[in-house]
Amino acid sequence: MISLLLPQVDGQDASSLKRSLLDIASRTIERQQARGLDRFAEKLDLACERQEERMQRLRLLEEETLASGMDRTQLVGDYLMNLGQLGVSLTLGKNQEERLRDSPEEMVPELTKLASNLLTERFWEEAAGAASSIAGDPLEPVQDYDRLIEAAERAAPAGRERILGSIRPELDSILASSPPIDDQLKTTLLLQMAVFSRTQKDKEGKERKIVVPRLYYPALAAEFMPERDFADGIAAGLETTLDSMASREFNERLRAIFLGVSDNLWVNYLSANEALRTSVGLQAYGQRDPLVVFKSTASEQFSQLLAGMRAEVVANLFR
Repeated sequence: MISLLLPQVDGQDASSLKRSLLDIASRTIERQQARGLDRFAEKLDLACERQEERMQRLRLLEEETLASGMDRTQLVGDYLMNLGQLGVSLTLGKNQEERLRDSPEEMVPELTKLASNLLTERFWEEAAGAASSIAGDPLEPVQDYDRLIEAAERAAPAGRERILGSIRPELDSILASSPPIDDQLKTTLLLQMAVFSRTQKDKEGKERKIVVPRLYYPALAAEFMPERDFADGIAAGLETTLDSMASREFNERLRAIFLGVSDNLWVNYLSANEALRTSVGLQAYGQRDPLVVFKSTASEQFSQLLAGMRAEVVANLFR
């Protein structure tokens, strides 16, 4: 990959070399952002569909609750439990519970509207956060699909400049000593631009240095590849890599990837599991068996965890 970029790095002196490297970095970031926003738009399409289904279920819950004719005490528990399954956790005060029990025809529509607003705000806040991470610049939550995509596209240049701003002083620092300009230096600088390191404190309060990816070159490097069968090229490259690595080294690499992936996903799984425990706690109040619901949903969550781990391990293995 670096070998494909080296011919594109031009410059006989430090100033022209820096300009050439920053141009490569800028084009790399531009392609990262474009690809990321395309993927984000696809995921947002699916997320909007799921959100609309959730809102339909919320409206249906209101209708079923008002038409159920169940015992008023049971109605409170059932309604709150069903809201929890939709991702809305409401804690009612004593007066609100009494109103819900005594006048459900008034209180249920009010709570449904509140739940709808909470779901909508949360959905667009999360969407704006995801778009911000791709664009590289903070975005205000916008409750509209097209406007959010447009805002992310407008923010992309500022995000690109933010990354370039972090690269410039690093290049200046290395080039200040006037090293000989050759392929070795160009390779070093390309690799230097691709990542950055920072320190952060772990759970024990100790500072640890971590390396964070900054540039992902394959999208740009692919433009300079000669025409050929990409699938065969990737397969041949992987086979060559595996052959050149001892089995033990490969297993260590795979183990490191798996531990890194499982650490993050396992924490998310435990958080979701704990949230599930809280939501099904209302099942007993609604005279339903919480164990049945918990086992079913927890099993689905665990299947999603395994699928996510497999996908992340494969993705990291090919980087």
